Amino acid sequence: MLDVRGRRRVPVWFAVVPGAGAAITVMQAGLRVTTEVFGGLDEMDRDSWGAALPGLSFLPWGLTLAAAVAAYAVRRSRHDRAQGEK
Repeated sequence: MLDVRGRRRVPVWFAVVPGAGAAITVMQAGLRVTTEVFGGLDEMDRDSWGAALPGLSFLPWGLTLAAAVAAYAVRRSRHDRAQGEK
């Protein structure tokens, strides 16, 4: 991606570092919710499942975000390397 003002490329780390931090945070929340839900299955009743089920999506969401950040970093580093060779 080119900067509009200076026509310089935005460094890869500028997107990867916050993305990785967000992925780690979301995965940690997902692990906590998952252990709480599956650790207390005997205490769950019908009314508490509605509050707990949406939290189970945090772990897959965090894993998917981590995969997307890694793929972006690899794609950009390959693209930047190919541009430097020309």
